[in-house]
Amino acid sequence: MSPSPITLSPPDYLPPSFVLSGYEIRVVLGRGGFGVTYKALDRKNNQTVVIKEYFPAPEVMAVRRVRGFYLEPNDAQSAQEFAEGLSYFLKEAKFLTKFNHANIVPIMNFFPALGTAYFVMPYLEGETLDNIVASKPERKQTPREVMAWLDPILDGLQAVHARGILHRDIKPSNIFIQKNHNPVLIDFGAAGDVLAGQKVPLALTHGYAPPEQYSANIPQGPWTDIYSLGAVIYYVLSGLHLLSPQTRIGADPCEIIFKKLEHEHDQNLIKTMERCLKLNYQERIQGVAELRQALGSTINRSINPLPKPKNVIKPLIANKGSILLKIRSFKLKTINVIKETYLYLFKNIKHLITFLIVALIIVLFFKIILKVFS
Repeated sequence: MSPSPITLSPPDYLPPSFVLSGYEIRVVLGRGGFGVTYKALDRKNNQTVVIKEYFPAPEVMAVRRVRGFYLEPNDAQSAQEFAEGLSYFLKEAKFLTKFNHANIVPIMNFFPALGTAYFVMPYLEGETLDNIVASKPERKQTPREVMAWLDPILDGLQAVHARGILHRDIKPSNIFIQKNHNPVLIDFGAAGDVLAGQKVPLALTHGYAPPEQYSANIPQGPWTDIYSLGAVIYYVLSGLHLLSPQTRIGADPCEIIFKKLEHEHDQNLIKTMERCLKLNYQERIQGVAELRQALGSTINRSINPLPKPKNVIKPLIANKGSILLKIRSFKLKTINVIKETYLYLFKNIKHLITFLIVALIIVLFFKIILKVFS
């Protein structure tokens, strides 16, 4: 992946040139709610890779000791939450190494080290969706541009849900558009096996997380990722980040933006987005299959636009000028022939009357033709 490197203060990150299980750290690419992402070199294969380190809630749940760069939980409660999250992190890493899908970032390797764990992923050429939108002058996308990445991402997400896994952190920075325009869902550090009814550690990104990610008492499911996708659609169409669920309770300020988008874009797309963003998960679109069904007409119009009806009159009008020029040119040639023939026949009065009658008929004929095409 190719976002610009960022600078973090030690001991939050592993330093450049640090060697970790055969991978040489080069630069820090970013930090999320679950850890730090590095650009690194696979020394064995001489290949550039991306490494994701499990390091949630720095200085709250865990800290990195400068000596040895080990991560250590802050207290007993943090230790329990950290261990639970680490267990999920490794479990999903193991799952994703066996997962092969064009729209899901593959995990090449995973391993425990330094008191935590790491994913190793290929370094993809392209840009994240948030960078693409930010680079546009209007900082927005059209519905056609939205469907270009949304439809393939739904393919990948449906395959993940079918295996009982939720992403739980879908946002513009986790949708990566490769140089060949293929979109890939990245950063499964927050993924959880909640479909099996297991407890998952609290994790979220404000503006993209639904209410159930703020509470351990509300069940999570495919509808959790659906909400996040709706928030991404909202962002790329409006240029605004969705407000947090707490702010939307009661009189939802986002309703004003919803109405504005309905007037500007495909109403089916906006209405579907609104259904994805219902605060009550039971009122929300429940999964990818239902979302596809709701988007049906929008997908068809975006990918297979209706052919324009053939206009049989327009080609005739377009060629009208050239037809008139040809008729007028032929008329001038005919007049010249008539003049020459008249001079020749002038000496023979017997044929002159016959000739004049024929000439009159020809002139009338051309007048009729010109009138038809004028």
